[in-house]
Amino acid sequence: MARRRRRQLSFFEKMNLNPDINRGLLAIFLFIAGALAALSFFGLAGVAGHFIDALLAIAFGQVRYTFPIILLLVAVLMIKDMDYNYQPTHWLGAILFFLSFNALVHLHNPTEIMWDMAVQGYGGGLIGFLLAWPFASYIGYWGGLIILIGLTLIAIIFLFNTSLAKIVDLHRRLFSTLG
Repeated sequence: MARRRRRQLSFFEKMNLNPDINRGLLAIFLFIAGALAALSFFGLAGVAGHFIDALLAIAFGQVRYTFPIILLLVAVLMIKDMDYNYQPTHWLGAILFFLSFNALVHLHNPTEIMWDMAVQGYGGGLIGFLLAWPFASYIGYWGGLIILIGLTLIAIIFLFNTSLAKIVDLHRRLFSTLG
């Protein structure tokens, strides 16, 4: 019978840090990354800022301006809600929302110029192109729009750990106050 090999400990397991410390370090890293991304949009982060802005433009297109906001928001939530137990579905929802939103923004470009628009940093960038192009090419604009809106709703359900009925009720209450 073969002997079981011991599992290699990761760097953080070897350091034996408190999980609250790990969360705090990650929050600081996210805050720094978000601040550098925001500064890069205004040309205030030097040569590295120009590279960061170009990289974010190619990756996320015009949606790149939300990237530092999301990073800063996640950092604040990690610090503020130390006791809240974030589930993997929260992260899945956040990633799925970002992907589907980029694709929705990029879907409005004609399929013939989607690649050029993505490389130039318009629309949803390369991330939006990777999802929008197959939908627009094989299902068409309207079919892709329906699927991407559905994916966005699924992402919101995962992100906020809520039901569709609660989302509809919140929508009804918000818009009933507007008249």
